Amino acid sequence: MTTPRRADGTGDVTLPAGAEEVAGTVPDGWRRLERRSHAVAAAYSLAVATPVAVAIVRGMTGAGVAVELIVAACAGAALLILAGAVVYDVLRWRATEYRVTGERVELRSGVVQRRHRSVPRERVRTADVTADPVRRVLGLAVLKIGTGEHAGEGASELSLDPISRREAERLRALLLHAPDRAPGAARPDAARSPGTAYSADGASSPPAPAPCRSRRWRGGGSGWPR
Repeated sequence: MTTPRRADGTGDVTLPAGAEEVAGTVPDGWRRLERRSHAVAAAYSLAVATPVAVAIVRGMTGAGVAVELIVAACAGAALLILAGAVVYDVLRWRATEYRVTGERVELRSGVVQRRHRSVPRERVRTADVTADPVRRVLGLAVLKIGTGEHAGEGASELSLDPISRREAERLRALLLHAPDRAPGAARPDAARSPGTAYSADGASSPPAPAPCRSRRWRGGGSGWPR
């Protein structure tokens, strides 16, 4: 394991407990998305290039253009679309970073306009892992982290697209875990015995006495209460 060092190289950085689990060996914890996103962009660019090529073939065939020129035009259009999609995805990949700390989930993104969004971990209510066929084949997934609020479009949701399937599942388990409870710690109510009352801080108090039930005397018979 590599020991993280300060930016000026003067010494080692001591990470808090559990920081390596979240941040790897990066001192500030920022991580990039998966590089395989370029392959996803290339695959989807072919889906765009196909109808464009069909349109070119129809238009140039009707105009009586030679087959060689039609093939060259289709290939050129496909390469142009492919290159544009991959270049943009590379720029997006370089501009996007995320990190999960003990208190917050942060995302920095934006190719033209930079954005820095942050969500407190105690407000995280959902962490959905999805993967379309292309991402599934490449072992990738999209993790959408939400707070359950509707303050505005995208304001209450962070999307990590894409990260590895394993990383997505790990982060999902981490974020849906109570932030104020250490991993592996027993729930405070796991060993509570029936009839024992607990205050807000977990302290126990004696059980409340059972309510008394009054009985009426009925005349006749032996005179004992029934």
